Formats: sequence, C-alpha cells, structure tokens
Amino acid sequence: MSKIIIRQATIEDLPLVVSTALRAVVDEDPKQSGWWDLMMDVCSREDTLYSWKNALVAECDGVKAGSIISYPGVFYMEKRDYTFALFGNDATPSTEYETNESEYYLDSLMVLPDFRGQGIGSALMNAAIEKAQNEGFDRITLIVSDEKPRNRAMYERLGFKALGPILFLGEPYTKMVYHGTAGTI
Repeated sequence: MSKIIIRQATIEDLPLVVSTALRAVVDEDPKQSGWWDLMMDVCSREDTLYSWKNALVAECDGVKAGSIISYPGVFYMEKRDYTFALFGNDATPSTEYETNESEYYLDSLMVLPDFRGQGIGSALMNAAIEKAQNEGFDRITLIVSDEKPRNRAMYERLGFKALGPILFLGEPYTKMVYHGTAGTI
C-alpha cells in the first residue's frame, strides 16, 4: 500500500490547485479549457477563494496525487464577489450562496487519474474536515453535482448528509452537511 501524506499547499503547487479549481466546473482537461491562464492568476493570489493558500495537497509515495480547496464560510462571504469579478464583467454567479458565515466550506476536490481508487480523495476530505474542526467549526458543508452520484456516495460514506437542492451556475446540485468524526474512513 502506498503512503499518503497530506500537507498544506505551497506556491509550487499552483498548477495542481488550478486543476482542482477548474475540474470542479469543466469536464475536459483543465489545461485545455480556455480558463487556464486566468485561473493561474486567480489561484496565485492570496486573497481569492481559489488561492493556493486555501488548498491541501496529497502526495502518494512522494508524488503529487490530488488536492482539496476549502475555507471558512466568512471568507467565502467576504471574497466571493471579488474572486468572481476577476473572471470579467458580471461574472459573479446569480445563484444561491454555496455556504454561509457559520460553516466551513469544502469547495473543490480532485484526485489525478493515475491515483484514483486508492483512498486519496477520502484522505483529503478527512484532512479538510479535521482542519475545519481544529479551527472550531462544527458545521462543514459542500455541494455536489446531481450528475456525479459516485462523488455523492463517497461523501455519504464519509458522514455527509443531504440538506437539499441548490442551483449553482444554473446547474442542479445538492448541498450536504457533515455529521461524523474525521478519520472514520
């Protein structure tokens, strides 16, 4: 079995963080999405939702295998409009807020294809949950696309429960809240 290490991202992890942020909203290769250069700028900043400072990285036997972007809901409320304004005129989504000030939000998760099925996604989720709990949060949330039932099943195995539907960027998602103990899987 491979050794998985979860650590705080550094600026050197920027391409992985960009891929993580983009993979949440595009199905094709993030580098081919047309958003790569813009997201490199957004993720390189320290004051955006998708900053490398908000990411944890998983390494499997010393090789980068995936990452998760997460942050307190108050940070989301403060930086949402600013972050989306960097994408261009009127880019702020006219959707429901994904989280609120009292929650810790798990924004984006990605495991590189060669490392899928090895427990890395669960390890990243558990590390983010533990981080949130260490920061004093007892309400940890995420949204999952209704078109990704396997992701939802993983979140449920980790202790998340559905709260209800939410529209994000015009697409149906389900908001989920954590009920459990980090490290259970």
